[in-house]
Amino acid sequence: MVNGDLDFNYGNASWQQNGTVLQCRQGSNFLEPVTSTLCFLMGSFRSSGNAMKKVLVIDDNPTIVELIKYAVNLQGSYQVVVAYDGVQGLEQVYAERPDCVIIDVKMPRMGGYQLVRCLRGDARTSDIPLIILSAMTREEDQMTGLLSGADEYLTKPFKPTALNEAIERVLRMTPAERQSRADYLARTQTEYE
Repeated sequence: MVNGDLDFNYGNASWQQNGTVLQCRQGSNFLEPVTSTLCFLMGSFRSSGNAMKKVLVIDDNPTIVELIKYAVNLQGSYQVVVAYDGVQGLEQVYAERPDCVIIDVKMPRMGGYQLVRCLRGDARTSDIPLIILSAMTREEDQMTGLLSGADEYLTKPFKPTALNEAIERVLRMTPAERQSRADYLARTQTEYE
């Protein structure tokens, strides 16, 4: 399942690889025990001397959260914390101080773009790497996400390796690189208007 594709459709999820399909209907929780067991096993192989980076996943769909947790834990070096809407996510950012945040766009109480702007606008959180992971795939949606302050915008379905590579990329970004990229995006948007 490491290199398969995750697909999301109206709250249902499926994982496809080499002709094998694993499906999950909205509201079912069959992935939870599987991911919990895998996370436990993977955690037992981690070196206790290495400080694990903390990744906060903010998405209102529990099935998708479990799939993202599974994908992130394939890397084996992250502690995953979860929030199920934008407001709860904002509270978790302040409480947990994660090393990286993965954010869905369409959520109750506070959407992903608004959450990204809040985090970028607060000196306490402006340096936290932010990745939007959304089913909104239009170029305009991606540009809106990046202009709101996200460091990366990935679309669903996604490959676990692509998500983990994005996490590694944003964790390596310096504040100067982040600002340079934001300035470039702002100039690019102005040219298209």
